[in-house]
Amino acid sequence: MSAPSSQPANFLEPTFGDAVRVWWAWFWRSMLIMTAVGALVGYLAAKVAIALDIPEDTGVLVSSVAGGGLGLLGSIYVMKTILKKEFRKFTIRLIPHKPRYG
Repeated sequence: MSAPSSQPANFLEPTFGDAVRVWWAWFWRSMLIMTAVGALVGYLAAKVAIALDIPEDTGVLVSSVAGGGLGLLGSIYVMKTILKKEFRKFTIRLIPHKPRYG
């Protein structure tokens, strides 16, 4: 199948295997960061909650939201690094396109 004229001649049509490689590169790094951040935030939140005599339910809620939010930011950072990664057969490039309107 030939690439449309708007795509560079060396454009690769993504395969299922390519998608799995990119997903796996993101997934394991994100899980590692989110697990570490979640554990650290949970531990610190528990220490603060105990020190301030905050009810357990409130402490769990605050630590869950904080850990989840920081984990989400971590997974976005991982995506940014994956966009710069050189895979075995390809690299991912963001190519600007012409505006659709105007």
